[in-house]
Amino acid sequence: MGFNLGIEAQNLGADVTIITGPSNEKIPYGINVIKIKTALEMYKETINIYEKFDIIIGTAAVADFRPAKTYKTKINKNNIQNLLIKFIKNPDIMKHIGQNKNKNQVVIGFCAQKNAILIEQAKKKLETKNLDYIIANDLKYFGSNLNKIYIINKNSVKELPEMSKKETATEILKILYQ
Repeated sequence: MGFNLGIEAQNLGADVTIITGPSNEKIPYGINVIKIKTALEMYKETINIYEKFDIIIGTAAVADFRPAKTYKTKINKNNIQNLLIKFIKNPDIMKHIGQNKNKNQVVIGFCAQKNAILIEQAKKKLETKNLDYIIANDLKYFGSNLNKIYIINKNSVKELPEMSKKETATEILKILYQ
């Protein structure tokens, strides 16, 4: 979804930067790309640049946790009887941006859940992260070229019909020009 939004925003004349993990997506000339590998790298890169932008759209499903300790080499099974991996929380990128945005910035987050709890969870994230909008989408559309979303702000929930991700990107960007 992030690439579709970036391409559609560029088509509308926006200066676009995409921060992305490993991907095979082809990105058009003129879109600035910052490649990262970990959730912590995404946090650092985003925090370094978000103040420069009028609109921040966080589409990535960034991992909530990471291993507390990592190894550069293979862990040899002959040296360890029981292996326990401790996890620590990753910083919440969109929460940081939402709580520190300036009054002229628009911050849009995404929430992916099973349909039964989708709207409830999205509204909770909208409030706790101080977002202007949140796009709620059902997990059943992951890996598909189709999407069905709800565009939510503090005052309304707008349900959109099932459509392509390209069309979905266009509809999301329309909210910025209402």
